[in-house]
Amino acid sequence: EKDVYFQPMRVARDIMNTDVKRLTLDHTVKQCLKFMKDHRIRHVAVVDYPNPEEQKPYFIGVVSQRDVLRLNERDAETKGKQKIDQKALRQLLVQIVARKPKSVSLWTPIPEAITVMIRNHIDMVPVLDNENLVGIITTTDFMRFFLRLDNLIHRLCPELKKGAPFIDRAFESSAKAKILFSWVSRTVQEIMTNEVICLQPQDTLARAIEVLQTEEFRHVPITDEQGKMVGLVSDRD
Repeated sequence: EKDVYFQPMRVARDIMNTDVKRLTLDHTVKQCLKFMKDHRIRHVAVVDYPNPEEQKPYFIGVVSQRDVLRLNERDAETKGKQKIDQKALRQLLVQIVARKPKSVSLWTPIPEAITVMIRNHIDMVPVLDNENLVGIITTTDFMRFFLRLDNLIHRLCPELKKGAPFIDRAFESSAKAKILFSWVSRTVQEIMTNEVICLQPQDTLARAIEVLQTEEFRHVPITDEQGKMVGLVSDRD
């Protein structure tokens, strides 16, 4: 009625990225890192071709940027870093690929796919169709989905604009209107993490690694003695 084009977005198929970047088990870690950099991605699907005649790839698993970083960290604990870095770069993906990762199907509801990622502390989930890789969903895809949803709500219900008076009082009093209004009026303060673990500039990198691993998050703010934020360290740093 309001001349708004709406494409239903209910399941994984509706939001997945079908342009999946793939490597094989025979690629090296060095080739994988270059591949990620060239394509500006953080995850690579690893496939195998068990039957050369068919040339149909068989999905093996996933290699993430963090897998490579953890590999270097683990090897550097007991050996000289310069030598072990070169050794790590020559390793084949068959040695580090995460096999049988958590996945969803084409018809997995979007909330369920989000739950899979949150519970398993992952930011990418493969989409499989009869064990065949047909797409991937990342946290970026979910953010795009919520942005599209937010824009759609504003177009369908312009009266929900923050601070604007409701034209239809019946609409205002309805349960649906209250839900929509709570969505569009929500602020960063309502969803942010309040109990923030911070480090100071004089803390060691070993301490930062310990905090990131123990608390299972990927970023830690750096604050000075007055509590003012002076920087940020991520596991990639």
